[in-house]
Amino acid sequence: QPNAESERLNLGVGFNKGTERTLLPLAPIEKDQLELSWKPGGKWGITLDLTSRSDNDILPREELAAGLSYQVTPRFRFGGGVTVKGDSLSRPTTNFQEEVSETSVRVESAFSF
Repeated sequence: QPNAESERLNLGVGFNKGTERTLLPLAPIEKDQLELSWKPGGKWGITLDLTSRSDNDILPREELAAGLSYQVTPRFRFGGGVTVKGDSLSRPTTNFQEEVSETSVRVESAFSF
């Protein structure tokens, strides 16, 4: 029988290296992706994803996504997140403000049947 402490803390780490295809007739774009997920206990969950792509004309070179979710019932989860995309997210914020970048916010829900 698992102890209560191990059920309350859940940490996940993933690293993916591969390619990404667009709908346009272009060569595949190489990408590295680091995914972190943490469920500190109770009903909350936190995710952090960092994607880095090779130079290309379509997709942003770097993308950072952070999310938060709440498990309302065993069959219903509600959450949201923020994504920041740009050519170099590691530069100081003064340089980042001068770059062309994209930010998005998402709200999601998931039902299990």
